[in-house]
Amino acid sequence: MKLVRYNSGRIGMLRDGMVHDVSGPLGFDPAAWPPVGMVQLIARFPELRGRLQDLAKGQGTPVEQVKLEAP
Repeated sequence: MKLVRYNSGRIGMLRDGMVHDVSGPLGFDPAAWPPVGMVQLIARFPELRGRLQDLAKGQGTPVEQVKLEAP
């Protein structure tokens, strides 16, 4: 499981070449300032791990079709 930021601050999980958006389902606003969504996700990772794995089973976007950003 790899966590990524992409497309103007969205947070996703990269799995098998697909990026699965977790911003909305986990309540992280990509437009929030300062951009601390990834830090909050990492801090809450033990509690959110199961949900992340479930979200990665759904429809994703090929990693080649997103613009990856610094985490």
